[in-house]
Amino acid sequence: MYDFSAIQEIPGSDARCATRFGCKSIDTSLGMAENLSTAGANIRYVGRLRTDVHDSMEITLNGRDQSLRLSSRVVWIFRFGFLRYRIGLEFSGISDATKRQLGDLILRDFFDD
Repeated sequence: MYDFSAIQEIPGSDARCATRFGCKSIDTSLGMAENLSTAGANIRYVGRLRTDVHDSMEITLNGRDQSLRLSSRVVWIFRFGFLRYRIGLEFSGISDATKRQLGDLILRDFFDD
């Protein structure tokens, strides 16, 4: 059973505005993506955490044949072990064209064998 008291979260940040897809092989500049949508990401991070809720950052998503650099904001952090975290990101200021590229990256990873 998870200890959800360890989650730091921005009030109202749990609103789902896009379908999430589990990731198989999308690496990011923060760690491996657990799941992604066109609105945000859940990243598995191992190491000394140097970010906090509300921080803004640039993140690079690396698929098999495509990379995207996106602006994001940390909306929650969950610690689940020694130097192990899950970080919830919300993407910000992305164009419709970039959203389409992100959607393609997600679907290629989701449906790729």
